[in-house]
Amino acid sequence: MGRSWFDIKCVLMKKSRLVYIVLSLSVIALLASCDDSVLSRMSDVEAFIDNRPDSALVVLESIPHTELTTRRSRAKYALLKSIALDKNYIDVTSDSIIAPAVSYYRHHGSADEKLKTFYYRGLVSYNDMDTDAAMSYFVLAENNERKASDNIAKGRLHRMKQVLFSELFLNTEALAEEKQCLHYYEKAGDSTRAFNCFMNIANIFMRQGLLDSAGVYLHRCESNIGISDEEQRLLYYSNLLEYDYDSHASQDVVERHLKNYLDNISDSLSVDYIGLAVAYSYLGKSEDTMSALNAYEKNNDVSDNQLFYSILSKVLYERGNYKNAFDAYSEYVRISDSEDLKIFESKAKYAQDVFDRELERRNMMLERFCVYSALFFIIIIVLVASIVIGKKIRLYRKEQTELKAMLEDAANEIEELKKIKENGLLDDNLLGIINERISLLNEYIKETMSGVQISASECMNSFIKDKEHFLESTRILFRFSHPKFMKYLEQHGLNVWEQSVCCLVLNGVQSKGLSLKLDYSTGTIGNKLSCIRKKLADGQDDRRELVTILKNICSMQES
Repeated sequence: MGRSWFDIKCVLMKKSRLVYIVLSLSVIALLASCDDSVLSRMSDVEAFIDNRPDSALVVLESIPHTELTTRRSRAKYALLKSIALDKNYIDVTSDSIIAPAVSYYRHHGSADEKLKTFYYRGLVSYNDMDTDAAMSYFVLAENNERKASDNIAKGRLHRMKQVLFSELFLNTEALAEEKQCLHYYEKAGDSTRAFNCFMNIANIFMRQGLLDSAGVYLHRCESNIGISDEEQRLLYYSNLLEYDYDSHASQDVVERHLKNYLDNISDSLSVDYIGLAVAYSYLGKSEDTMSALNAYEKNNDVSDNQLFYSILSKVLYERGNYKNAFDAYSEYVRISDSEDLKIFESKAKYAQDVFDRELERRNMMLERFCVYSALFFIIIIVLVASIVIGKKIRLYRKEQTELKAMLEDAANEIEELKKIKENGLLDDNLLGIINERISLLNEYIKETMSGVQISASECMNSFIKDKEHFLESTRILFRFSHPKFMKYLEQHGLNVWEQSVCCLVLNGVQSKGLSLKLDYSTGTIGNKLSCIRKKLADGQDDRRELVTILKNICSMQES
């Protein structure tokens, strides 16, 4: 018999499902392979991006976006391209390029990747002249500093923080950041970058008027100048001339430093004309000073250059051009006042920002405290409720276990009574006791299984209203059904109460049932059962359970 259409349809559906699964797995494997490939190419780019940033940018821009199939690859691409653009001196003011990296590395990636991502995101804000946002991202980058391993990247981060603080005229903070920058560059063994740190630290000290400290770091600059680095030597002598001017060095020293500076100028290097003007002015060479000032003014905006107008007013005054000297001096005073106002406003704004951040931090702490307090109290309430509910559940389960055990005891006793009742030699008194007992037991079972929530002890107390009568009836029944057994108990010194207990145990009543029926604690019942066991053992070490001993005695006596 051939397959039905339904069977064929099921087979076709299974095959199509299998084909779909195979195709899906193939696509996933292909995408994973493509992603691994593009990540490998980007790793190669990362290896030479510092030394050949132009080539790195070309390679990155040659990667089709269609190959960036995962968030990880898109994030890596975004970070590397941001690095390449920065190293190619292309300032980016939009976060569109770095955004995928920020989104991904905020919660994924290594500490180095996180640090670099937030650094370049901060750089975007800095280029967009949003210094507050820039500092916020730099702080986020700094949070990953301890776990990061790239000392150059860590040094670069502190360099930008120094720039921000310097722009805010916060020299103390700027100095601390530049020293931290120096620490990481020295740790990385980068003498070129370390040289720039020495120079920056010296300049910050000079801005503060701490010339002795500035001189120390300028001296360290000299010992770190590269043998063939013309740019470093020129920068060093340029700053040295400014230091000589501020520190009132001798003319011989200034002339020597000026000669060193001029000897190191080449066509490929830019000339610090304002530095030359400072040196020439200090040496009293007015013509050379004016030439340097004119050359500087030709290529620079001097509208806010305090030093330019200070030197210009001086040299014009020395040349007898008092009117123009006064005008230059007026510009100097205007710029000086404006600069002082900027410094004041900047420090006031920074102080306000610090206050606002501290207030925000305290408010956040207060909010967190309130939230945590509320959560704490909720947890306490839940725990207390759980304990109470758990206790009630355990108590309920315990009661149910006890009721179940008592029901089993009652059922066992009914069966035993029915067996005794089958004996046709019973007198009316015994028959009445048996019938009364069976009736009470049935009533007890019925009440227990009615579903009414009642404790085991309450249920038992309602069943056994007269415990003495209950025990006596138990003994009477056993004297009739097991006379030799009862006589054995009497011979071994068991009292009336102990004999009753033995009868109940032989009927299958357990310790808990005895506790409820006789209104004793389980501990007391245990002690009494132990005493009974010793009396029946005849001095022997019998470790068997009492029910086993009694069953053995009953079996032997009735045989």
